[in-house]
Amino acid sequence: MAVTLKDVVLGEGRVKVIVPITGRTEEELVAQASELARHALDLVEWRVDFFENALDTGAVLAVGARVVEALNGKPALFTFRTKGE
Repeated sequence: MAVTLKDVVLGEGRVKVIVPITGRTEEELVAQASELARHALDLVEWRVDFFENALDTGAVLAVGARVVEALNGKPALFTFRTKGE
């Protein structure tokens, strides 16, 4: 089954390049997203579980908006993994 995120189709065609951002602070996350926006990659994965305020929904939404803006149109996945994963 294929999944489409913006113009990227996962599950079809060539292998996709997906790079995670794992900053602990808002500043680190925005800096990582800005850097990745300049590179040829298909998708960015925000590993929210690394974020110092991951359990604060308001903080996650606010930082998420800044990360999306810094990615300058690159599609992003939002993941929250457990310690077991």
